[in-house]
Amino acid sequence: MPQFLDHFRPELSAFGARGGLVAGERFATAAGVSNATYYNWRKKFGSMGRSQLSELKALEKENQRLKKIVADLELDKLILK
Repeated sequence: MPQFLDHFRPELSAFGARGGLVAGERFATAAGVSNATYYNWRKKFGSMGRSQLSELKALEKENQRLKKIVADLELDKLILK
């Protein structure tokens, strides 16, 4: 899966939920993902509202930040040994 699509998963599934199955499939094909991937995203993100999607993005960003901190601390720990 292309890296840039990570940011668009919720939007892709929400688009399909609003535009119907055929529109969602066309949009997924244009974005370069398979229909199965689109349906998985739609199942996961389709019922979320805008506030939930923005909260999810904020949590994912925070998770990445915390993972980086843990990796840095692990590296410091290895250096001190």
